Amino acid sequence: MSKMFPFIFLGDSFYGLWHLPFNNVTNLGVSASSIEDQRSYIEKPYSISHNGIIINAGTNNLGRNLDVNTSTTNYGLLIDYLKTISQKIYCVSVIPINKPKYFERHGATGHYLYSTPERISAINTGISTTCSQKGTTYIDITTSFSGDDGDMKTELTDDGIHPNKAGYDLYAEILTSMVSDLI
Repeated sequence: MSKMFPFIFLGDSFYGLWHLPFNNVTNLGVSASSIEDQRSYIEKPYSISHNGIIINAGTNNLGRNLDVNTSTTNYGLLIDYLKTISQKIYCVSVIPINKPKYFERHGATGHYLYSTPERISAINTGISTTCSQKGTTYIDITTSFSGDDGDMKTELTDDGIHPNKAGYDLYAEILTSMVSDLI
């Protein structure tokens, strides 16, 4: 008998560092991974028994200053591949960093320099458009995570790039409202 995996969480350290508050899920979050890396983390056996795949990827593409159009094209190719595995695919928007907290902890490195509000907006527009074209669900969490200045709200992060417990709790609340069969 195969083990049940109701949902597969596929992405970067956003998932890799998160202790998912949901029962019976598979967390395939891998730190420092890009959109292009995601396909190698998921295998066909997962197609046996799950309710859907939830993707959160793109942050590291921005931090590495990769071209946004190429990144969104590759996101579309990832969706095409995932559709061979799952009927339900949910794509989550890329959240901003909190520049003061990030700089304090990491200095002026890739994410600080390249994860600008304009690039975050561009990649999210590309992901949203791709989802629309591919018939998948786009989940905007950026609006809930962003402060008036465009940075991630201070109370939602400790290191400036990853959500803290309050941030993950907010994310779980948004997900459960969008993905009714998650809980």
